[in-house]
Amino acid sequence: MKKLVIFMVVVLLICGCTAKEPPRDDTDDENMVEIEPIVVEDKEPIEQAEAEEPYEPVGVMIENSTAARPQSGLIDADVVYEVYVEGGITRFLALFNSKYPEVVGPVRSVRHYYLDIAQEWDAYLVHYGGSPLAKAQFDKVAIKRIDGMIDTNQFWRDSSRKSPHNAYIDIAQCRELIDFEQNIREIKFSETAPSTGEAYSTVIIPYTSKSYKVEYRYDEKLGENMRFVGDVPFIDRESEQQLSIDNIVIQYARHERTKNKVGYKEVELFGSGRAQYFIGGKFYEGTWERSDAESPTHFLNESGEEIEFMPGNVWIHIVPTNMNVTVK
Repeated sequence: MKKLVIFMVVVLLICGCTAKEPPRDDTDDENMVEIEPIVVEDKEPIEQAEAEEPYEPVGVMIENSTAARPQSGLIDADVVYEVYVEGGITRFLALFNSKYPEVVGPVRSVRHYYLDIAQEWDAYLVHYGGSPLAKAQFDKVAIKRIDGMIDTNQFWRDSSRKSPHNAYIDIAQCRELIDFEQNIREIKFSETAPSTGEAYSTVIIPYTSKSYKVEYRYDEKLGENMRFVGDVPFIDRESEQQLSIDNIVIQYARHERTKNKVGYKEVELFGSGRAQYFIGGKFYEGTWERSDAESPTHFLNESGEEIEFMPGNVWIHIVPTNMNVTVK
């Protein structure tokens, strides 16, 4: 067993000003692009940091509306969270440390509960604006960030796409601006898949509409979970490769709609709840626990022991407690 010691970081960056652009989301199914599946051969897993090596993540808010696909850079992220925003759509918070892709996006606005996730990792947060609830928290939480609504120096617009689905950032350039202070975060990895658990072939996460329904199909030859959305292979724009995931977590948490016309949500990320894990071709039940904003989330098996992930990337889906995830 390897224990990955992750040093979490705190950064302060003072930003300039730029013109605002109101956030919009396009959920029109007509924007879905049918792409032929791409066979991934000899995929190199994301290298995990060795013990005692600093883990200094940059977290980027990446859009997932149909107009934003295919996205750039998610294929290189170490950890990715997919969580509902309003309107039945989902959005990603992707953490980068092992690789520094030059094109990441489209970058979009942050919601207040994503701040809780970024704070857990002490990540340097990259976003383009935020909801009113998120903006109200900016000065109250210990998160250092760069906001495209204020600082345009690190962002650019792709003229081949319509605004606001076309803001991108270079992670390598972004990291050069950061002077990290180190805190410690631990995640357990093991070269060997757990001996228990049930075999599976397919996992279906039924987000609101077909355009957001996530399906993972386990490829035994590759030892990877191939990601599909709306029955279409989920492709990285830059490499044109289909995304494959080593470790999948489904974290069940209470979701409530706030009292506003837009339909912003509250997502309860503190306390405990049910969790499901898909690791090394095996499916496990368990629980998650998180005591407060300064503490990490602990993912536990049914015996209450910390889950050990396989080396590679980790995708965490935070879903409502009443969602019926299908496992075949």
